[in-house]
Amino acid sequence: MYCALASDLVPGAYYSDCAYTPPSKLAESKEVCSDVWKATSRLIRATLSESRELDGDSSAAKA
Repeated sequence: MYCALASDLVPGAYYSDCAYTPPSKLAESKEVCSDVWKATSRLIRATLSESRELDGDSSAAKA
């Protein structure tokens, strides 16, 4: 809660145990971040598609 509410912290920075901590090299890798983004997008699309199919939404095939 402290990091969410404190007004004196740097927005968007990484904090651990209420203290600024530099992110790991992997977290700063544009390639890794892009790969994670793409994988997450695929998983979300697949999950939404399955959910629509279970709900009987015929537009799921179009998504």
